[in-house]
Amino acid sequence: MNIDLINKVTSSAFNIFAVGSSLFVLFYILKKGLNGKIAKVLFFSAFGSVFFLAFLKSGVQYFFWRSDKFAKYFLPPYADISYFFQSSFFNFFFQALASLVFGLLMLAVFYLIGRLFKKRFLTLEDGYLFLGFSLLAGWPYFFIYVGFIFLAALAYLSYVSISKKDLKQNIGLTYLFPISYLATFVFGVYLAKILNLYIFTI
Repeated sequence: MNIDLINKVTSSAFNIFAVGSSLFVLFYILKKGLNGKIAKVLFFSAFGSVFFLAFLKSGVQYFFWRSDKFAKYFLPPYADISYFFQSSFFNFFFQALASLVFGLLMLAVFYLIGRLFKKRFLTLEDGYLFLGFSLLAGWPYFFIYVGFIFLAALAYLSYVSISKKDLKQNIGLTYLFPISYLATFVFGVYLAKILNLYIFTI
């Protein structure tokens, strides 16, 4: 069993799905605007795909260990199954859970900022969209994804404030989520190395 080849194929398939989904959502909201159905479909498909990939890679690792002359000693009856579960969790599930948890924390931050300034930055549909792309961006690229959102929002507000002299202009973040994800997909690995974000991985 060539575990490296299987991981490359599954990861490539996931990337194709993620980029395709982001382009579809972006063109859809540019043409028709965001609706709850599209936002929920993106979130649940992203949720299902990242955890399906984690289970798939866990299964591949199990059968690889079982067939390997050395790695089989990490499995029963030579070792407790908890060792495999621990390895599987930190190698395959941790990133998805971290992206989801920090995505929820960021939504809480957006909500609190909105309450503070008496503005509503996100709708329920935006929340689903943000979390969906958080899962697709993965860990630790989540930080880059969020960074692109803030930079794009700041650039837009600066442009509006200068060109239209409107300091009270609100900004809808809906369009920024798929755009920021695509930017993360293109530049994420490069920026993660520069910013040394891999220290957040286990």
